[in-house]
Amino acid sequence: MNLENQTLIRNRLNLLEKMGFSCQVVTTKLTEELSAEELNFTSDKVTLEVSFETFVNCKKVSIYISRNDKNASFSFVEYISFKKDEAHLDGGLDEPDDIYINRFFDIFQKSINTELLDVLKGDMWLDVPKDYGIYK
Repeated sequence: MNLENQTLIRNRLNLLEKMGFSCQVVTTKLTEELSAEELNFTSDKVTLEVSFETFVNCKKVSIYISRNDKNASFSFVEYISFKKDEAHLDGGLDEPDDIYINRFFDIFQKSINTELLDVLKGDMWLDVPKDYGIYK
């Protein structure tokens, strides 16, 4: 994730920092030449792991929301599926990064404005079913 995309994502999630979340960049070394970066937003009760990746056929922002006090988590994709929302969360390779990231976080913001705000505050938790896909 380049610095420009990190900055855009942090700006789009500035509400979290206003709510007392701290943010740090976590780098995972995958091979000698390849590493992956994600932004971790952490409060006393909840952690969000946010990554941006470009694949062969699409771009993806991934958000994993987890409770710090229990072994409970769900991805934003699982949440959207659980809500039966038809939102298109992937980006096309021809879509500029900033346009895709802003579109994705417009969808995420709508979810915060409804049900996810209480989850992020740690006031409630949603039991979102896991989608194990082909691994069922």
